[in-house]
Amino acid sequence: MTEPPPELKHLNAKFEQNIESYRNPAYGEAEVRIEFINPLFELLGWDVSNKSGHAEAYKDLIHEDAIKVGGSTKAPDYSFRIGGVRKFFLEAKKLRKCQAEVRWPQSEISRMQSDRALGLLKISAKQHMERLVAEK
Repeated sequence: MTEPPPELKHLNAKFEQNIESYRNPAYGEAEVRIEFINPLFELLGWDVSNKSGHAEAYKDLIHEDAIKVGGSTKAPDYSFRIGGVRKFFLEAKKLRKCQAEVRWPQSEISRMQSDRALGLLKISAKQHMERLVAEK
């Protein structure tokens, strides 16, 4: 198996070293997004901060994209797109909420999927980020 990139190993080590501070209720969702989710998807090749300077219609990622769901507007934290076409959503949660097994209502997930024919990706850092690192 291929060795994981050093940047991914660094993210994992950072998470492991500071796990107790991430469990603190004061450590919020915005910090999770900035410190872990954004760097992870950058490593996966997504232009999270639009470094390439694409026009709004062609960005890889829209933060809090406005989506019509069952007559109301929802704003998933991330809407990933290829060529301007939505491919999947990601809803971030702070570690404390992930540990409490917070879930989206199934009806909302079904509506988002059927309304847009998209997949929904939910990443949870329940206990350890090590699942994201390939086994040696």
